[in-house]
Amino acid sequence: MPEFNMETTRTPERTLFSIETFASQLENSNLESHQEIAAIGYFLLRQRAESVGASGIKDFNPSSVATWDEYQEHFWSDFRRDGSLANAAAVYNSELNLIASEDGGRDASLSKFTHEMAHYVSSTKNLPEKSTNTTRYNKTGFDSIYTKDGSRDEESYRDAFKLFNEGVTEMITHDLCDSFTTESLGDLYKKILPGQAKRHLEEVKTAHEEWLKKIAPAEKEQQEKELAEFTEFIATVTDEKNKEMYIKAHQGRMGQWQRMRDRAEQQLAAMDILPLEKGDPLEDKGEVAYSEMVELVGKILDGMAHSAVNSASIPFEEARMQAWNDLQKAYFQGDVMYLRKLEAVYGEGFLRKLATLNYSTVTFDEAAQNGDWKEYDEIKGVIESVNAKLVA
Repeated sequence: MPEFNMETTRTPERTLFSIETFASQLENSNLESHQEIAAIGYFLLRQRAESVGASGIKDFNPSSVATWDEYQEHFWSDFRRDGSLANAAAVYNSELNLIASEDGGRDASLSKFTHEMAHYVSSTKNLPEKSTNTTRYNKTGFDSIYTKDGSRDEESYRDAFKLFNEGVTEMITHDLCDSFTTESLGDLYKKILPGQAKRHLEEVKTAHEEWLKKIAPAEKEQQEKELAEFTEFIATVTDEKNKEMYIKAHQGRMGQWQRMRDRAEQQLAAMDILPLEKGDPLEDKGEVAYSEMVELVGKILDGMAHSAVNSASIPFEEARMQAWNDLQKAYFQGDVMYLRKLEAVYGEGFLRKLATLNYSTVTFDEAAQNGDWKEYDEIKGVIESVNAKLVA
């Protein structure tokens, strides 16, 4: 986990976009399981956006998340044209304005889908456009793609603040998702999607009851028959080593029935807590993508806070929380002009370096199995140097 102070980045949520409001909007929807997780991610983001004062967030649209059939139709041709995201759990495609998953969302991750949903809700395609920029192809949060004439394949293609934007996105994602337990996620799921939760749980209960009525008695009968046959057989075995081997093998077979019953009971208990149809949304909890950028954003927030402390004599924690809230508000509204405040702290030319930071500049030494990213190290050095002076 990158070293950033999460305790001074948490934003208290106010009851703005309420659970009741969202549940009523989804009442008649028929969502696939990964769309349900994406909907929860949307809810968390919508509350966060409104709590920091961002406006203009559109209501959740189930069609923003590709269904299984849409995945089959578009995924490889439109979401993976260059193959660079072949291992991504989920991805937002700005051209299609659509979120999709490598496996069709069958094992939807709360953090991954929340991350991609953040790109979706902060896209100018889903926000009121305040100005027209003829050279900008599309924009998500702080990330702007510019071309000469609006053509995606134009040689003048330029992507500004992409990695910085990913760092902010991931930081928001973990701020929202890392505190969840299976129980608390289940509680939220049941409130947002009560109909689906009830249906999923009833389906598992019905299957379990059917198993107990039909399959379990047959298994018990078969087990008793095998036990009688084995008892008769083992009485004829005189070699003690062979007898021990046969007994262990038989115990393994006999234990299979109990293991099947245990799994059925565990599945039922798990569904009662989180009645989601497929997968474990918290399986990758705590895994941080773009970790070096998350670290950079954390250090920038430290510097912004120390600058505010020095100029306004306010507590560091309060200043850092305000800096984080302001950054999030600008992110959700795509307010790149806000980033000039960073340059006011870190000096002229800082934003240009931050905007052009790209993984393509990393040089990798295969023999040493490590990479050299001079551009990143230079920016990090500037931030750490300025931060040290602000603290002194």
